[in-house]
Amino acid sequence: MPGFQFQLGPVKLGWTEVYVGFMSVLTIQPVIMAITELFKRAKPRPLIRFYTGLEEDVTPVEERDGCILPSWTRYVAWFLVAAAILSSSSVCFLYSLQWGGDKSKEWLGAIIMSFVESILLVDPLVVCRLQF
Repeated sequence: MPGFQFQLGPVKLGWTEVYVGFMSVLTIQPVIMAITELFKRAKPRPLIRFYTGLEEDVTPVEERDGCILPSWTRYVAWFLVAAAILSSSSVCFLYSLQWGGDKSKEWLGAIIMSFVESILLVDPLVVCRLQF
């Protein structure tokens, strides 16, 4: 697409990078929301108490509203977080080796645009949606 072109050091940003960044944000947002819900809806772990010989006024952890998943789903959520980080890192590394310098710089521009769009546009909208 002709028109907008911005250069930030070795990285060129244009409409293609903006489009690819926006599509990648839309692609990953449902996964982020699902992992967030797993953390949010999991029941808290039972409180482990150790006998210290001192009398303490310890109140038990109250059940939170909306806890509908068992406590082990936190481990599933952490596994999904680790799997997402490892898989995306390996894909980035392997494709950058295959593509070479110029294509990697274009892809880096798309990643930067995706990050900026996520922080400035999508995340505030998600917070507003969760708030109301």
